[in-house]
Amino acid sequence: MTIEADNRRNDSRIPVRLAVTFERGERTFRLRSENLSLGGVFLNGAQDVCSANDSVELVLTVPNASGDLELHALRGTVVRIIPTGTGIRFDWHLSMERARLALVRFVEREGLRNNAGSLGEAIGSFTEADEEPSG
Repeated sequence: MTIEADNRRNDSRIPVRLAVTFERGERTFRLRSENLSLGGVFLNGAQDVCSANDSVELVLTVPNASGDLELHALRGTVVRIIPTGTGIRFDWHLSMERARLALVRFVEREGLRNNAGSLGEAIGSFTEADEEPSG
């Protein structure tokens, strides 16, 4: 099955291989990213275990400024499935602020930022609508 997402993107993608742990049901998959943006990630693999619009939880391993690896829990939605992998859009919530800021720093550090407007939006403040419902 091939699902093609609209190719318009708000954030520039950077080619980067980061370790990603992807959970589906009782199974855990250890994958690599193919590319990353502040809006999402494309994973090599996982196309056989998820469907379009599935909500997913990921743990992304990102090197910090000193080279130490940091784990960041993220939530997203599957937006693209092709034979080589799966595209996931990040669903930013207040609980993910630390992860979002780590990604912004990573992109800046690597000198890979091409779209200053998108970066500014990505580090902007949350609104009440972004906050996760309590319960």
